[in-house]
Amino acid sequence: MYGLDNVKFICGDALNPKVIEQIPAVDVVFSDPFRPAEENERRVSSLEPGIPNVLSAYGEKTGNFAFEAPPQMPPERIPFDCEKEYISLDGQLNRLTLYFGWLKQYDRLAVALPADEGLVPKDGPLPQIRETEKMKLCAYEPEPSVVAAGLLPELVESMIQLVGPIMGSFELFKVDKKRLLLTSDALMKQSMIKNHYLVLRVCPFEPKEINKFLKGRNVGSVVLRAGVKPEDYWEVRNEVEKGLEGNKTVHLFVKGGTAILCEILFKD
Repeated sequence: MYGLDNVKFICGDALNPKVIEQIPAVDVVFSDPFRPAEENERRVSSLEPGIPNVLSAYGEKTGNFAFEAPPQMPPERIPFDCEKEYISLDGQLNRLTLYFGWLKQYDRLAVALPADEGLVPKDGPLPQIRETEKMKLCAYEPEPSVVAAGLLPELVESMIQLVGPIMGSFELFKVDKKRLLLTSDALMKQSMIKNHYLVLRVCPFEPKEINKFLKGRNVGSVVLRAGVKPEDYWEVRNEVEKGLEGNKTVHLFVKGGTAILCEILFKD
């Protein structure tokens, strides 16, 4: 298709000595190993062929390796001296690539695509992020790659630099096990934030009352972000959206019996 004549395909077991001997010294070995479709806990030991086996088998060919791995696997569960690059695509955690040899530049890296923005660990003291149960004026939803890479302190530090230490007080609001928000009275925009929100209201999670509040506010749709069983999703959403005819979209987070109504501040 591409008119290339410098590509060679070898079909066989990648760890078979007869296959390995066909491969000359190379710059990089890239491995996209098999992993189970589902696991209670993602671990590198589930990858096949295993990373140690590939490193050993191809160590004489190169010292530079790249491995695809399940992006749900946290850095502390990766027992190798490598860069852990977490990528989110369109706001969803999409990929984890492990880089060895001269491919390694950082211990961890969070990337947001298609914006092509990144965040890396920083030396020196980082801000302590206090957890709160109270939402402030604004809410910020980090890119999932930042959370997966364990770089929330670095993200908060960059946000404080944008608004200044006097205004920049950011606290952690955990919606549930999978979702978290940063909240502050400071209004700002940061490239590694997935969504920037204005908090419209914090109230009991009562769909009919929420519907009354949204009427007359130019709201036409509501995105339920947490706290609703899958089988109840459309029933609750239809009740919340009943009679709404506006142009705005509101994101509804639910923590316990409390609803947090948010409007996206910045749109591309």
